[in-house]
Amino acid sequence: MREQRFLSITLLLVAMLGVPALYSTMREPRAKTEVSLEEGRLLSARTPASIMTEGAVLPVRNSVKSKPLTLNYSCSDFEEDQEVDANLLRLRGPSCIQEMSITNQTNGFTASIISLKENGFTTDFIDLSPGENTLEIKGINSEGKVVQQFLKVHSRSPASERPMPSPLEIFDSEEN
Repeated sequence: MREQRFLSITLLLVAMLGVPALYSTMREPRAKTEVSLEEGRLLSARTPASIMTEGAVLPVRNSVKSKPLTLNYSCSDFEEDQEVDANLLRLRGPSCIQEMSITNQTNGFTASIISLKENGFTTDFIDLSPGENTLEIKGINSEGKVVQQFLKVHSRSPASERPMPSPLEIFDSEEN
């Protein structure tokens, strides 16, 4: 009895799997649908890399070269401007200002302020534009007064992005 039951279940499973497999091999294949290159571009912005049309050479994009820098912030005013070889800046310091906001007025970037366990703060990376950037730091001090400070940061392009001087330029500068 057990063998008969086992065989009937096995035969049923083979039939359930075999019939669709047999059907897919015996039926007529579907007609291929071809999409022209122009229709493909309309359907999707992505196209196969191997298809090249005349005049469709795309410029090579450079990868983003970024060099981050962390600057320690003190609660007093900044006496001097900062000059950095970076295009990303992170501020870190003590929590002497409540409800702090930091905005790069040059490009409009507003930094996220992250509270640290040891009664301090840090920011996410602030995007710096090439040249002079003015960071506005606003908040409320311990006396309840609104505080507004400005930090001027001059961003030079990182050394990795500057063109290499030719050997003649190096030689000429050493002679002078």
